[in-house]
Amino acid sequence: MPLLRFLTPLALCLAFAGKSAAHPGQADPVEYPFVAGFDRFYSAEDDEDHLAQGGMLLLQEFNCTGCHAAPKGWEERLETRPKVALDGVGSRLSADELWLFIRSPQHRKKGTLMPGLFAGEDRDPKVVEALTVYLASLKKEPKKFPQGDVERGRQLYHTIGCVACHEPAALTDYKPIEAPPGLDVEKPGLPSVPLLLADKYDFHALAAFLQDPLSIRHAGRMPATELSDQESADVAAYLQLNREPSNTMERTLLALPPQTPEEGRKQFVAQGCTACHDAGKVEPLPRVKPLKEVQVTQGCLSTTKKAGIPDYGMSDLQRRAMLLALKDVQGTTPPPRSTLQTVDAFLMKMNCYACHEWRGTGGLEEPRAQYLTVYDAAAHSLGELGRLPPKLDVAGRKLTDEWFAKLLWGTGGGVRNYMTTRMPRFGQDNCVGFLPALKESAKPEKPIAIDTSGLLKHHRSELGRGLMGVGTGGLGCVSCHGLKDRKSLGVPVINLTHTVHRLTPEYFKELLINPQVTQPGTLMPPLFMGRKRPTRRSSSCGRI
Repeated sequence: MPLLRFLTPLALCLAFAGKSAAHPGQADPVEYPFVAGFDRFYSAEDDEDHLAQGGMLLLQEFNCTGCHAAPKGWEERLETRPKVALDGVGSRLSADELWLFIRSPQHRKKGTLMPGLFAGEDRDPKVVEALTVYLASLKKEPKKFPQGDVERGRQLYHTIGCVACHEPAALTDYKPIEAPPGLDVEKPGLPSVPLLLADKYDFHALAAFLQDPLSIRHAGRMPATELSDQESADVAAYLQLNREPSNTMERTLLALPPQTPEEGRKQFVAQGCTACHDAGKVEPLPRVKPLKEVQVTQGCLSTTKKAGIPDYGMSDLQRRAMLLALKDVQGTTPPPRSTLQTVDAFLMKMNCYACHEWRGTGGLEEPRAQYLTVYDAAAHSLGELGRLPPKLDVAGRKLTDEWFAKLLWGTGGGVRNYMTTRMPRFGQDNCVGFLPALKESAKPEKPIAIDTSGLLKHHRSELGRGLMGVGTGGLGCVSCHGLKDRKSLGVPVINLTHTVHRLTPEYFKELLINPQVTQPGTLMPPLFMGRKRPTRRSSSCGRI
């Protein structure tokens, strides 16, 4: 046993040796299960009530209710996370890599939320081997991608938004375009979601995952960025730069007797893997105590490591937060979530705060923001609105249901073509229930009155055309905004082609009347302020 304890860290160090320290895969390791929202918004100095809220987030992100049923009244706050699909995992990772990860997830992928089951002295190496053989048998040939371009992948990784969650490379590998000249580039202060294992994937499987991560990780914590086949291959090639084979000396030295996929499948069920993973078959869930009866001195929260008991390797702060949250769960029934709490909980768990600000919370930290840039240099005149994701305060009353569907789980919802940043997709099942609360949270104090019936004043399109143009009576909208195939005459801002499908009529009117209040920081002038209403009559239009 002492030999094995020595070999595991040695084997892992050898597995990582030789990779360039400048690469984002070599980010400073996170020595605990990384939950972005908890790391950013909770600290040891917080009062117990606030820290308990962070514990609720951890209970959900660790998927505690995958095994322990939530008490009545707590289901909304402690949702069970959708399972990770394991069908085809044997085509994504080699048997040796699967063995390393099952054997010690936290060593193989620092920051992972995958708990270890074999940390205790009573662990059985044959169980690890059986699980490995079973998972390695789950084959599904990935789609074939073209050869990747590392340089193009490096640029895409740093400019389309990956660095909002993941580590940027060191300056020797990539320098952000927006970094102030002559000044040192600041390193992100917030930890990053780990990228380890990307270099161990089959190349085509990695490209397929980057293009459609939701097909494997249904929970949407890794969203799907709209990448073409070539772009997916380019980013995959960059992430696998200086790729080296794994070293599994320990597995070889163990010389375990051969195991079968059938035995591995039995262990897959017996070890409780079905709580978080879907291997393509209907499997029984673990039978354990409900959350109401969990004892903090036993099981996952115990500081004693024992084989078969999930060991998350959580930090002292995480454990304290979870204990406070568990005390609340076991003691009272909570009131229903308010609208604002519902919106905040969604933005927190999906890590939307990494890019967007909502009611003063979140937004890109500057060391990451400097990587996002523009395709058209003229867009720099828009300031941060020209290259950074927008605030979400009024999004609920701004966008139509049709456009929310495009943005959150569909295709083709982007209108800021001058920005390199891309809005990722989180999946319909993950988002559709959140939208009513977002809309409710954005209702204005004084609703905007507007007639959209299309009856009395429906012959006004020609007047609108005149107002959009330049010259006598025109407002010059087309000087900045493109329309259909006509580009703007000046600064490249949002194309107006999809406005009727994208914006609610009430919000559009609100924006036109007072753009600076509706969208602080915009360059759009208050063109209707002080304009007199025409008095001419028309038999077809009524009063204009």
